[in-house]
Amino acid sequence: MQRAGFLEIQKKCIKIMDMSEKKEELVNRFLRTFTHYFTLKDMVRIFISLGVRARPQEVREFLESSPYVFALEKDMFITR
Repeated sequence: MQRAGFLEIQKKCIKIMDMSEKKEELVNRFLRTFTHYFTLKDMVRIFISLGVRARPQEVREFLESSPYVFALEKDMFITR
């Protein structure tokens, strides 16, 4: 999928989660700077700590569409 496609999906996920631009920037900053493996559950906790209400499936879709993240197996992710 082209980068433009990723951005559209990411924006859709953000809209679904009603994430403010400031919160979106905080999430993306985390994804650009974090250098360790993390789980879907870890990321759900990060969203909650930022005040973003989202179901795990919504967070998964956000992560899978992010240009900053590689999906691994068993709900594991790592940043690029």
